[in-house]
Amino acid sequence: MADLNTKIYLGTLAQGLKFSVTSAEVILNPGPFFGEFSGWGVKGKRFKNQKDGRNLTGGTLRLPLEVPKIARNPTAPVNIGSIKFSREFSPGQNVAPGRIEIGFQIVGAVALKKGDKPQPCGYRGFITITPTDWGRVERPDSVQVAYGFVGEAPKSTLISVPTLRDTQDLQFDFVIDQKMKIGMTPSFSQTTLNKISGGIIDLVIEGHREAANFAIGSKVPGLVEGVNIIGTVGGNLGRKRNFRA
Repeated sequence: MADLNTKIYLGTLAQGLKFSVTSAEVILNPGPFFGEFSGWGVKGKRFKNQKDGRNLTGGTLRLPLEVPKIARNPTAPVNIGSIKFSREFSPGQNVAPGRIEIGFQIVGAVALKKGDKPQPCGYRGFITITPTDWGRVERPDSVQVAYGFVGEAPKSTLISVPTLRDTQDLQFDFVIDQKMKIGMTPSFSQTTLNKISGGIIDLVIEGHREAANFAIGSKVPGLVEGVNIIGTVGGNLGRKRNFRA
């Protein structure tokens, strides 16, 4: 059985916002495939949400679950979880295994400028991981990553699958602009980074959608901090990693 793993991290996020996983669905095509989403559970215990399209006994997560930034180092990336696909050896043809969909919400209050009163806001989005066709023995050549916000046009990117190794870690960064739009990207350019201060961008995101590979979302009415948050993730340690998308 060959495995294909992708680790997902939360990067830039404006102070006052909280990121929570709200769903993790394994959707597999017919064939000898397995898939699961795993991450850090309450009090630092590992959880595995699903495998082979079924909830694991004793491992089902009560969602939503907050993935907090590290208090002593809020700019450090933190682990959201890991995606795993696997296929047993089969004489069948090359086929696509399916996909894993992660739903998330971001809630809180943001001050766009120093001294401003924080504005409450809430957003709902998704990350979908879909490997390309899987051979009899060979793993897929790449993984398609779709991401975005509910009700808005998504974006996508491809990450390559190295020989005999997992994909490189995938980091998502979030910024808020002056119109309270939220932007989500897996790969900030240095030019864009120079215009960001603590997760607040000093320009309108729509004008830089393509250059920064932004998916853009709007506030969800009625989604505010303190609503439907069940627990927090413990034991989430930051590590220096190389991210790529």
